[in-house]
Amino acid sequence: MSTALTTARAPRGSAGRGRVIRRLVPGALLVLLALTGPFLAAHPLDKPVTAPFATAGDGAPLGGDQLGRDVLSRLLHGGTALIGSGLLVAAVVTALAASAGRLAVLHPAVGRAVERTADVFILLPPILGIMLVAPAWPAADDGPSSAPPSSWAPLTPSASSPEQPLPSPTPGTSRQPSPAGNPSPTPPLANAIGANS
Repeated sequence: MSTALTTARAPRGSAGRGRVIRRLVPGALLVLLALTGPFLAAHPLDKPVTAPFATAGDGAPLGGDQLGRDVLSRLLHGGTALIGSGLLVAAVVTALAASAGRLAVLHPAVGRAVERTADVFILLPPILGIMLVAPAWPAADDGPSSAPPSSWAPLTPSASSPEQPLPSPTPGTSRQPSPAGNPSPTPPLANAIGANS
């Protein structure tokens, strides 16, 4: 009876393995393409071969980017960095998790702290966490781009900023200097009266 069970299970096992292999083949092909991509690319990574934003053509099957570089070649070159960074992140996270796990087993108080911290990170939505951390993050530079909106230059011209351009007049009006020296829009009726006199 045991031989009958073993022979009956053999086809199921091989069919199960076939399904697993069929599911793994597309991923394995993508990894293989990513690793061999730089050797398959027709053009160097930074060499312009077309006009900027060119459509797909003979020299660039997927067209050109903003500098005229072949998009397909850039796509093929980027796979190795993607696979490498993924492997690096996986190795670092595994090492950190193994270290935290060893500490948690050897010191129960550390284990409870690790468990509670993991619970908070699992329950806290990533977007909420980013929203909580982002305001406290230091600015990249102290240039004008990091200034708050309240310190923006005023929209109306003033004596302290004569170099600011003036807003364009509305259609049907013209700019005539006012007594203070600042131009002011005049209504179309005043233009018509001024033109007749």
